[in-house]
Amino acid sequence: MHYLRPIGVAQQETLRAATVRLVAARLERSETPLGREVVRHMLDVDAHTWSVRRAKGNWFRILGVLTWAVGLARWRSSSTTVLVHVLYQSTSSSSGIRSWSCPRRRCTPVRLPHRHMVVQVPVA
Repeated sequence: MHYLRPIGVAQQETLRAATVRLVAARLERSETPLGREVVRHMLDVDAHTWSVRRAKGNWFRILGVLTWAVGLARWRSSSTTVLVHVLYQSTSSSSGIRSWSCPRRRCTPVRLPHRHMVVQVPVA
């Protein structure tokens, strides 16, 4: 029908605004309510363009990661720093030739009794 009588720009904007109101009203009553501004942004035609809101959100995410890394380097939380150090030590080594031999050597004594139990339990 819109090929025979195309909808004008004003009507399209009116329909879009009505749709946003309906969807926003529905999502405001949902389990985790979304505000009208969020719904308007999600249904925006030009959402793919640059947005101050998204830029600020991404900037604060980057700042959070950098703050975490600085805190890690300055030992603000010693348990986190030790955990990252242990994870780094267990997944990498100084020589590239035997990169996974150290973790295998440490984990093999744990794996063998586990395999033994897996085989013995069904037999018993």
